[in-house]
Amino acid sequence: MQLNLNLSKSLNDIHFRKLDEVRAEGCDWPGARTPRSYGVQVDVGEDVLYGLPDKPLGRLALKAFCSDPQNTPEACFAAVMAWGGMKVQHGRRIWPHRLAWGSIVNNLRKGQLNRIEAYEAFRRF
Repeated sequence: MQLNLNLSKSLNDIHFRKLDEVRAEGCDWPGARTPRSYGVQVDVGEDVLYGLPDKPLGRLALKAFCSDPQNTPEACFAAVMAWGGMKVQHGRRIWPHRLAWGSIVNNLRKGQLNRIEAYEAFRRF
């Protein structure tokens, strides 16, 4: 499906065309950081840090990581935040509340929440 290029008039044409090109290629959308280095900066603790990958994950690898029941909700959260480039200071601020947001991650992983509902739930923190 081709994006409506008429929208590009209000956007930077170069960036819009690149976005359209990447979308058409089925890009795996590489992560902004490595989950392990992000975990170190946020100070997630050794128990979580041990299971975090030490290379950036693409979107497909991130989905596989979070689908694996052996990975804890905390590890999934750190991996997603690293992939998305969440500021370290924000990660440090929310990390102490992991008992509260862990249920959001678990419900998202079980399919009991969609992305929009999960985003709204996280916004409350």
